[in-house]
Amino acid sequence: MSPNPPTFVTVALAVVLLVIGLSLTILPIGFVNDALVALPQAIGISFALTPQVGWICLLAANVLLIAGSLFRGI
Repeated sequence: MSPNPPTFVTVALAVVLLVIGLSLTILPIGFVNDALVALPQAIGISFALTPQVGWICLLAANVLLIAGSLFRGI
């Protein structure tokens, strides 16, 4: 079983999830936090962005890269 390289979309989505997760948990990034606060208001939904959501984003980024390596086309 040889790993496949993940597609560019998979890597880009994982990087976005990683930046969001880092901004919500460990390292607050100003413009990312401003965008995360403005996005739910612009869409019209109420969603609380807590550190738990940040940890889930960090976990999802890793899982996405692993899945992209194991399964072809992801």
